[in-house]
Amino acid sequence: MRIDLSDNSRAVVAAFMRSPQVMASEVDLGLKRGALEVGRTERQAAPKAFGTLAQSVIDRRVASMHHQVTAGVNYALAVERGSGPGGSPSQQTLEDWIRVKGIAPRTPGTTTRALAFLIGRKIRRRGTPAQPFAEPTLREKQPRVLQLVRQSLERGVRKVGGL
Repeated sequence: MRIDLSDNSRAVVAAFMRSPQVMASEVDLGLKRGALEVGRTERQAAPKAFGTLAQSVIDRRVASMHHQVTAGVNYALAVERGSGPGGSPSQQTLEDWIRVKGIAPRTPGTTTRALAFLIGRKIRRRGTPAQPFAEPTLREKQPRVLQLVRQSLERGVRKVGGL
């Protein structure tokens, strides 16, 4: 999901014509702040067992006036959208997850290893449900990011002596 903003007001266009570097710099500051806030909220919203997914969320500047917030683990999309039948986490990962979550087998005498096998088999057969954290965060934070960029545009127009 993306947030796109265009402002073709006379003052903004004139300011970009007069000093594109100053305007781009101001917009970049607003976008940087917005990306920081989106990243922070996304880390808080990410499902946590080990915290790896949440810790992998980073914000970065891709280019002038283009910032990005991404989760840097290969399974982030499967968490966000769910997964279909097929793959499964490793046996060890499932055993660790069971311990961290404090899940106890329903049947007495069932080992953590056996329970991990059963969970893995179910994941391979049915997939996993979606646990959206990125898109809801972006929808929630979009008004704030737009506010920050508009404030940056206003600062830029004032700096270059706009209307």
